[in-house]
This record gives sequence, structure tokens and C-alpha cells, in this order.
Amino acid sequence: MSERLRDLLERAVPDDAPVFEPHALAATARRRRDRGRAVGAGLAVLVLAGVAGGAVIGTRGDDRDRMATDPPRDPYGVPACPAPLPEPTDAVTEVDSLAGVTAVRLCPDPGPDPAPGTLAELAALDALVEVEDLAERVAATADFDPGRCAAISVVSDRQSLQFTYADGRSVLVAAGACSPVTVAGHEVDGGHLVGTYLDALDAQRDDRAYRHAYDGPLTCGVPQVPNVARPGRERIVGGGVCRVDDQEATPLDAGQLRMVDDAWGRPDRRTDESCAAPGTAPQLVLVTDRGDVVRLQDDGCAPSRLAWHGWDADGAVLPLSTAELGITP
Repeated sequence: MSERLRDLLERAVPDDAPVFEPHALAATARRRRDRGRAVGAGLAVLVLAGVAGGAVIGTRGDDRDRMATDPPRDPYGVPACPAPLPEPTDAVTEVDSLAGVTAVRLCPDPGPDPAPGTLAELAALDALVEVEDLAERVAATADFDPGRCAAISVVSDRQSLQFTYADGRSVLVAAGACSPVTVAGHEVDGGHLVGTYLDALDAQRDDRAYRHAYDGPLTCGVPQVPNVARPGRERIVGGGVCRVDDQEATPLDAGQLRMVDDAWGRPDRRTDESCAAPGTAPQLVLVTDRGDVVRLQDDGCAPSRLAWHGWDADGAVLPLSTAELGITP
């Protein structure tokens, strides 16, 4: 590098210039879904490149070393939820600060006598580890509205969110629907706080291509554990079929799994919400490559298609029916 160019660079970047953290900038720049809750923040990145050596100025050597040695946080390695969860009357309802939070895990209420499949699904859940914009997301969550809760009927449960901090401590807070929770001075509805968490987890899955195997039983019935699996993003790697009165799913064969995985990758938007499958319709219980267990049924329309109901009220239909899979009631 010429002395003239060195002098220009030194004048352009003073000794006390701010240091930009590439991981934090990339995480913020990759946010592709707002959903009306997250607050956008504009960031500008100044990159000065040397003509001769292609050197990049603006990151300290010690930061480069740390980024090279620190592995990405494991969404499945976050501390597990305590068991049993505290009753709503005994639960913590306030988080003083989100500063230092490194991960957040959802702890659904498994009920007093959970089925083995429910416990296995809980153990396979991923957690939020991309927490760079968590405080902004929570700040954008609607204020707690006691009037709304007074007008609806809500069954109290033990659903909670567990916040893990850099110093190793964890704080478990109540997050049931219509439960007031104060986070960093902002009182919100526990159910809305869980929605904010799931929004962030959904965005994390868009950002990171991690995988996880599910090896628990495939039980039939109504799903008890929410997840953010979404057709067109994850892959279907296992599954079975449930008929009326079945307790556990009968495995699909390799050809049926290929058909389901192909259809899962080509979802269409739901256009008719008035169709309803008969009560005897078979149910598919499927496993994704991220450890999710999802349940699908024919939508009852003509022609019938497998319907997926999303955790955030979105929905989709897949270009496939149980009849095309050779499955009968």
C-alpha cells in the first residue's frame, strides 16, 4: 500500500471509529418478515478496501479471532424446561431486563397426564438463539388489554417462556393467554408474547439451515405442542397415518413419504375455509427434518387436498389427498 493511500485511509477512519459486528449486522439485515410487530432499524456499513492487498478496515483483530472460534449457538442445546412447570398462581410474571439474554425457549403446558408422544415432541423443540432484535420485537408487542380478556373465556394453563442469560441463569415467566406479563417495563399479554417469540423463531429458521432428528412415537389426536414448521421450507422425513380410535400412527411406506414430501414442498394458499373433512377422515402425522411433528387432514373440498393450519393463523393446501396416497378411512 502506498504512503499516500495509507494517509488517506488513516484520515478517513479515526482511531476511535466504531467497530461494526458482522454477525449482528447480518442477523438484522436478514430479517425478511415483519408481521407488523418488529420495528425496522436502518444500518449502514462502511467498508474500506485496500487496492493492493484487498484489506478490509474496521474490525479489530481480537474480534476476528473471537468470531472465528465462537460456534453458532445450538437451537437444540438451550437448557430444557423445568418439570413440572409452576402453577399460574406461583409463576413469575416479570422480567426486569432483556440485556444479556442469549436464548429463549417455549415451555408449553403438557397437562397433568401427558402422553409419551407429547413429551417427546417437547424435547425436540428448537429454541430462539438469534436474539439481536428481541427487545425491539417485545417493545412492538401490543399492550396488555384487560377489557379484551374480560370479554372472552380463557382456560388458565402453565405455558411459560424461559429466558437464558449469558451468565448462565434462567428466568421462567408465565406466558398463558390473558396472563399479564411485564418485560423490561412493558406489560403485555402472555399469549401475545408467545406469538412474538414464534415470529422470531420463524425468522430464525429462514436465516439458519439447522437440522434435528425426531425419534419419539407418532401419536394420534389433537396436537399439543406448537411449532413453526411451514410447507415449502422444511422437508418431510417420516410419518404415519391415524384412523378413528388409533392411538399411534401406522408408518407410511417409502413411496408415500416421497409423495408427501413433494407435496409439502409445493403448497398453495387456502381459498375456501368453508370445507370440512368428515369426522372419520384419516389423519397424517408427519416428521420434518427439524424435529417437528405436524398433523394434516383432507380439507373436505372437491377435489380434496391435504390442509395445513399454521401456528400464526396462516394456512395452506398441499396438491395431494389421502385417497391419492392409497389411504382409506
